[in-house]
Formats: sequence, structure tokens, C-alpha cells
Amino acid sequence: MKLELDSFNIMYLIMHLFDIFLTWKLFETFIGGEKKSKKICVIAYFIYYILTSAIFILFNIPILNLIVSIVAFAIVSLTYETDYKHRLSGALFVYLSLFIVETFVAVVTGYYDASFIERGTYENYWGLALMRIFAYIETVIISHYKEIKRGMPISGINWLVTFFVPVATMYIELVFLRSDNVTILNAIISTTIVLLLNFVCIHMYNSLAASYHDKMSLALAQQQKDFYLNQCEMMQESSEQLRAFQHDMKNQLYVVKHLCDEGMNDKASQVLNQYVENIDNSKLYCNTGNLIFDSIINYKLQNAKMKEIQTFLEASIPPQLELEDGDIVIIMGNLLDNAIRAASEAEEKRLLLDINYDRGRLLLNIKNTYSGNIEYKNGVIETTKTDKKNHGYGLSNVRKAVDKYSGQMEITHEDKHFCVQIILYC
Repeated sequence: MKLELDSFNIMYLIMHLFDIFLTWKLFETFIGGEKKSKKICVIAYFIYYILTSAIFILFNIPILNLIVSIVAFAIVSLTYETDYKHRLSGALFVYLSLFIVETFVAVVTGYYDASFIERGTYENYWGLALMRIFAYIETVIISHYKEIKRGMPISGINWLVTFFVPVATMYIELVFLRSDNVTILNAIISTTIVLLLNFVCIHMYNSLAASYHDKMSLALAQQQKDFYLNQCEMMQESSEQLRAFQHDMKNQLYVVKHLCDEGMNDKASQVLNQYVENIDNSKLYCNTGNLIFDSIINYKLQNAKMKEIQTFLEASIPPQLELEDGDIVIIMGNLLDNAIRAASEAEEKRLLLDINYDRGRLLLNIKNTYSGNIEYKNGVIETTKTDKKNHGYGLSNVRKAVDKYSGQMEITHEDKHFCVQIILYC
């Protein structure tokens, strides 16, 4: 096929450069979140531009343009750190958003009786410009739907419905525009209805994401409230013990002083040892001054003590950190829950927690004993049923919270010891 760069194709190539911005903006809205390196992103958008431009100029067959565009958008979606459902849904929504606008403008400018499998004959220069203008307006409107990029876990049935509606409406519209006796008024009305239907679909997706986010926020807030209440109770008990200790100390010191004056040093030492053993300050495990960390650690280690787990704690944390409380709850809560659950089922019940702040980095190390074998499947930990219960729950949420701060998370295991090491840049 000979490459023909006439004035219309040159106009298309120039306008198609603006499509890169529109595509990026729509992907940020529909998917958003963590992306791969800038180099990979540039390569992906370069492939998108070259691939779609070449197919349009060389062939310009509607069905081929559709397939190649979706493939190109799927390639761009690979630059985002998310699951395949969000990638595929995002690529579909991006294509649908641009497709509806292009179809609407083509119909308005009198081009609606086109063949799916024959070369297109649309050469309206004003139409090319109008497509980008309307696409930009549409992109601005859609970008206000911020909730859809929160990365909610979509159930299979919800994802199928979300995927089916735009595909079905797009197919029906294409078939309708190819039918006989379609007036321009009917074509405009049908295209507008399809556009509104898909906006409704996007709105439903947005509402589901917002509902899930609110539900998760309430759950985290309740956990945080429980941690704080437990911390207050422990601090109150500690304060009462301190007052009782101060009240009793004076009398005890008089006894010790009397025994020393009488030369009964051994007896005085025995009284002091007995008095020290009666001082119970073991409940306040962590007292760094950082309320959220202290609350969670004290709450969880109190549970560990009830399960007869031997705990070792080293903590040096400043009172204030540039970390959201909800993320701390997710990271510390899930990791300590998993570690305590695993250690409680091990023959030797041990849990070590080492957390320190050093020059803008929060270093977290949780090591616990466990029983059971760990296997890997496709690079992901695949364990027995018992160990999945111990270590599987919540690790994906922990990793997402770590990625939010461009952190690093490493999981290792050896000699019946399971270890999670995390670095957060805060």
C-alpha cells in the first residue's frame, strides 16, 4: 500500500498530535494512579501515534481503525500499575469517549452512510478540527469524575456489565447508521442518546467507586477510633499506676531506710527486689510520642500477649510524620494482624517489630515465626490454606499504600521465619 500524504492526511497527522493529550487526560481520569517510568510512557504513546496514524493513512477502513485503536489504547494502559480489569475498562472508556464524539461530528457534517469494511471517504477539514474541540470539552467534563480512578476492586459481574454496555451501544449505533433510510436528524438523535447512555454508565461506575471508597474510609476510621480508645485506656491505667506507685513509694522507702539504719542490708535488698517485681509497666509497649503508631502497636501487641506470643520491640518514631493516618492503619494493622495470627499457630511463638525513622525514611521490619510451607506461583506467594489465612489477607492493600509513598516492600522467609521489610519516604 502506497503512503499518500495529501493535504487532508497532513491535517490529520497534525490534529492527531492533539489526540495524544486527550488520550493522556482521559487515561488519567479513567485509571490514574501509579505509572511506570517516563521512558516507557513516552514509548507507549509513540507507538499509539505511529500505529493509529499509519493504519488511518494506509487503509482507513473503519473496522480496522477500531481494532487498531483499541489495541493502541491497551498498550498505553500498560503504563499504569493496576490490574487487567482496570486497564481494559480504561482503554474501552477512552476509545468510547473519542469514538462517540467523532461519530457525532461526522454525522452532523453529513457523513453517516459509511461502510465498515471499505476505505473511508470522509475529508472534512472543519470536521477534523471540530472533533478535537468537542473531544476536549468532553474530556474536561469527564475529568471532573475523580472517583473512577480510586482503583476499587471490581467484581466480575459489575465489570462485565460496565464492559458490555459501551460495547453494545457502540455496535448498535454503528449498525443503525448503516441501515437504509436513516435521516440526518435520526442519526444525530441516536448518536446523542448513545452518548448520554454511556455517560450514565460512567456515572454508575463513578458512584460504585465513591461508595466503595466511603465504605473503606468508615472502616478505617472505626479501626483508628478503636486504637485511640485502647491507647487512652492504657494511658489512663498507666497514669493511675504511677499515682499509686508515688503514694506507696514513700512508705516503702521509709522501711528500706530503717532496715539500712539497722544494718539489715540483705533484708532491705529483698524488700526492694519484691517491690520492683510488683511494678507492672509492661502494658504500655510503645511510647514514642506518635499517637497513631503507639495506638496501633500497643493494641496489637496486647493481643499478641494474650496469645502467649513473645514480642520484641524497637521503635524510634518522631511525633509527626508526613503519612496519612489511614495508610498507617492499613500498613501496620494488616501486617501485625498477619504476623500475630501466624505466630500464634507456630510451635515457637515469637514476634519482632523494629521501626525507625532516619533522614526522611521510615524503616519497618516485622519478623515472626510461622508454621506451614510457602510456595510461589507466577512470582506471587502461593501457600497452603492455613498460611494463606496467615499472610495472604491485606498484603495487596499494604503494597498499594507503600507504593503511594514511592516506598519499597520486600517479603522473605526462611527457617520458619516470615519477614516483611518496608521503606517509606516521608
